[in-house]
Amino acid sequence: MSAQLGGLGMFLLSGGLFLVVGHQISTSRQLERLTWLFVGSGALAVVTSLVSTFDFNLGPITISNAS
Repeated sequence: MSAQLGGLGMFLLSGGLFLVVGHQISTSRQLERLTWLFVGSGALAVVTSLVSTFDFNLGPITISNAS
């Protein structure tokens, strides 16, 4: 049951963030920068899934695909 509540919370949070960001962005340049940030983070995720020994540390966040 707690996993379902967590999933519902993530679903509602993502919708709320979509509305907040849509209200805060005032220029198309800001939207372009956010889009490229999203594409870049997706590309990094693909690279980490292809290279199994790749570790990327950014402060407390660690992206690792080591088996």
